[in-house]
Amino acid sequence: VVPLIFGEPAVLVRDSFNRNDAVSLGNAETGQLWTDHNGSHGITSGLAYPSALLGAYAISTVPAVADFDATVYLQATGADVISLIFRYSANDNFILAGIDNRAGETDFEMWKNVASAWTNLIDYNVAPVLSQWYAIRVVAKGSLLSMYLDGVLIGSVTETFNQTASLIGLYSAATQTGRANDLIVRTA
Repeated sequence: VVPLIFGEPAVLVRDSFNRNDAVSLGNAETGQLWTDHNGSHGITSGLAYPSALLGAYAISTVPAVADFDATVYLQATGADVISLIFRYSANDNFILAGIDNRAGETDFEMWKNVASAWTNLIDYNVAPVLSQWYAIRVVAKGSLLSMYLDGVLIGSVTETFNQTASLIGLYSAATQTGRANDLIVRTA
């Protein structure tokens, strides 16, 4: 845990992914071991990417806390999904927030997956620009989930599902072209 600076909440997880290319993520800069739950994420040119999809998706997480303030930079470069996954407890029980750039979607969203049943929680209907980086921030405090895009609040929702689950990380689907950079997780 990084000490408080100027009254800011403690940094629990920090990963810039700025290390040698690999097919797995290894350890975050703050020491947590990344775990691949489905498929895998790796590192290429200092960026996280889905190195292997299993059943068309990849999930990788690190331990954190259930109430958090997390920011990650995401980039869609094709018809893909690249997201922050949180409150993860199984491959079919989690919440995610990020970019959905598949045909018919092309927007920024927050979804809940419960026993393989998907529910849209936030849908910000603005098409992402291919290869542009976006700061996705999620603040989770109890049942209140808020999603920000480049510093602007795009939606909040009350959701009690998996409220105590504390794994957080990356979710990728559809193709292996999405990229992630500079994940920071703080206490909320």
